[in-house]
Amino acid sequence: NPASAATLKVVEWSTDNRHLIIERSFDQTTQYLMLDREDPPLSLNINTTLGIKPTKISLRDKHPEKLYFLDALPGTLRSADLRARTISAPMALEVIDYRSYGEDIVMYVTHHNVTDTGRVEFRVLEGSREFTLKSVGQSDSYVLDVSRYEDKWYYLVGAAADNLAFVYQNPLDTLKSNETSLNVSSILRLDNPQFASFSANTQFIALQSGNNLLTFDLEERRQYRTILDHDIPLNQELDWMDGHRLLYTVSGQSYMIEFDGSNEETLVTSELMPGPFFDRD
Repeated sequence: NPASAATLKVVEWSTDNRHLIIERSFDQTTQYLMLDREDPPLSLNINTTLGIKPTKISLRDKHPEKLYFLDALPGTLRSADLRARTISAPMALEVIDYRSYGEDIVMYVTHHNVTDTGRVEFRVLEGSREFTLKSVGQSDSYVLDVSRYEDKWYYLVGAAADNLAFVYQNPLDTLKSNETSLNVSSILRLDNPQFASFSANTQFIALQSGNNLLTFDLEERRQYRTILDHDIPLNQELDWMDGHRLLYTVSGQSYMIEFDGSNEETLVTSELMPGPFFDRD
């Protein structure tokens, strides 16, 4: 048990609505826990179970026993199986950040084997095959995410220093045919973007920097810009409640807005961050 007070953060829910990853931070130490909310004694400490010290961790295809994780040094991306207590060989090296989708899609940004000084590359692993999406200048932070909508794949990449993000449509199909001109579905321009995410129904993409929000509607091909009335720290991300609404908490008060920034509603108070939990069911 930690000697001092710990802070807890929800990392990700499994689609079984029973298991979730919790990040626990104390005494300059971070541990990840797999919580079983129906049978708490079955919960486990991922760090000690696998003998790892990850800087980031996520569920593989939302399965509570399968994981991706990132080692601190030298930024090694691996997969793991909690049931089998196994860890994969390195999947990618010098990884700065990553996002995954389904069983075998991982998008990441890396320094590894980038020939141009001062640049990084966004790459995609599909099973054992690797593809390069885009090269950008080095930045303090990057935004990236991947999802499907209406049977089309969408990949978002961007660097905070560039003040924009690119949304590509079905880029792997193009790269597999040895073409280099990717289909850019949209360019999202926002100063110093820090977070990017798809809504629960994947129709909307949110790009955020503090209280500045840009939302892109993949169905209507339309962008919406909003400056929220509340001061939101640069390191705080808005969460999608469902397919059309976002949730955030400021100074103990939680709020809900529509995808386009309209119809703000005041919800419950919350002394703990990141605010109230909700069940989409």
